[in-house]
Amino acid sequence: MKISLKEFLPNIPFVSIIFIIGINITIAFFPLTKNLGYEFSTINAIVLFFLSGLQAIKIQKKEYFINALQQFFQHKFLLLSFVLLPFLIGFLSSVLNSNCPLKGGIYFYLVITIPSIFFGAILGNLCFALSKKYAILYFIILFLVAILSVFIEFYFNPQIYFYNPIFGYFPGTIYDEDLSVDRILIAYRIFNLSFFISIYYFSKIIYNRRKLFKYSAIIILLIITCAFSYLKPRLLFASDKSRIENTLDSSITTNHFKIHLPKKIATEIDKKYIALLHEYYIDQIKNDLNIKFDDKIDSYLFDGRDSKRELLGSGSADIAKPWLNQIYLNYYTYEATLKHELVHILAGKFGSSLFKVSSDLSPAMIEGLAMSIENNYDDCPVHYMAKLAYQSNFKFSIVQLFNGLNFFSKTSSISYVFAGSFLKFLEDKYRVENIKKLYKQNDFEKIYGKDLNTLAKEYEDFINRYDIEFSKDKAQLYFGGTTIFKKYCPRMAASDARLASKLFRDKKYSESLQLFQNIYDYSNSY
Repeated sequence: MKISLKEFLPNIPFVSIIFIIGINITIAFFPLTKNLGYEFSTINAIVLFFLSGLQAIKIQKKEYFINALQQFFQHKFLLLSFVLLPFLIGFLSSVLNSNCPLKGGIYFYLVITIPSIFFGAILGNLCFALSKKYAILYFIILFLVAILSVFIEFYFNPQIYFYNPIFGYFPGTIYDEDLSVDRILIAYRIFNLSFFISIYYFSKIIYNRRKLFKYSAIIILLIITCAFSYLKPRLLFASDKSRIENTLDSSITTNHFKIHLPKKIATEIDKKYIALLHEYYIDQIKNDLNIKFDDKIDSYLFDGRDSKRELLGSGSADIAKPWLNQIYLNYYTYEATLKHELVHILAGKFGSSLFKVSSDLSPAMIEGLAMSIENNYDDCPVHYMAKLAYQSNFKFSIVQLFNGLNFFSKTSSISYVFAGSFLKFLEDKYRVENIKKLYKQNDFEKIYGKDLNTLAKEYEDFINRYDIEFSKDKAQLYFGGTTIFKKYCPRMAASDARLASKLFRDKKYSESLQLFQNIYDYSNSY
């Protein structure tokens, strides 16, 4: 049975409300989204942007381009349903599922979700003004373009974070637990508000005009959008190479590297040591992987977590982008992670896909290779750490580890260690050339003539025979943590802990102690 557009449109309000209720009840059963917080607000921003756009088109088709105030007063029940239903469900879920503070979640909902409802409706108005017949098609195309535009920034810029009009802010694929509404996010939403108000009035001007006028108007909008995209790094809403290099205003050039670091903290002796260590590690990796590498790598050493978080999107985690030949490290801790990140870059020589990594973007394969070649986890061999975890019952099935995104189901130390130890075992037993083929194709049967289950059993026999001096306390130290998906109030706890640490550094000891005590009370985690 076919349903025409005219038959479908009148059902949008009812279907939308049911869908909003359904999606919010569903996400109440998942980690991170079960509480009123960043993830909850982001999912709702995307859903409500889309639904409000469709609803705006439906209203205009029925009532012939009424203005914003008329839309509000004539459809206030629907608007309030869009605004309040997700919030009430998230609020009740937070109260019933935890005693996490709600302040941070309310801020995210106000700054991320609620503006997206109005922005979606305004984009729907624009699409209707452009074409009554194809309004929904235009809206869906523009919605997808806006969502997918983040991949352009991710691919061509150093950053892993994104500011986007639909969902406000995304901290990236590797992000810190510490995440809160800050002045940059608020400023970005103010820019969004100004832009969409302009679009609203723009829609009224072009409504019922000739096609040539509309096409001209669209070209003007595209020029404005492109200009804003170009200015995003200057407005601190993106980080291109020039913005980062303006901040890291000193550089060292070697055979394989251009190393960027802050002039104020690097002495000449430091620079020599940094340069020598970079070249030393790259020679080691080239020998271990038996490859030639003559490209130039940009190595960025940030002067602290706050600076790195602002410019890159991750304050704690160090990152490599093999397709750009760039690595991003913290100046004060770079020695611990430099070799690991360089392996990612050199592995790009036999990697595949646009990102020069493992063919199916397997995190276990990508990080496991880096760990196996680095063969150092806090000054311990990777097999030692794997046996320490194994003997303490912090086990991780190799078959499960190398299947999909299960890599993220355990605390990172466990995933990294077992992935690295397993690939190190394969490298030692079956030669590094096979590891390089495996990295490119991720097909155990084809490369080794054995399936993953068989190889996993061989590894288990090996690790069982591997002898170490066991320390239960050491195992608990390294592997006793939990993933962000299992932590209690992780966002709020991380944000409050950062503030409590700042109070401590400022010698406001009683205030710091009180805040740390509050964090412990609601998170139950030291």
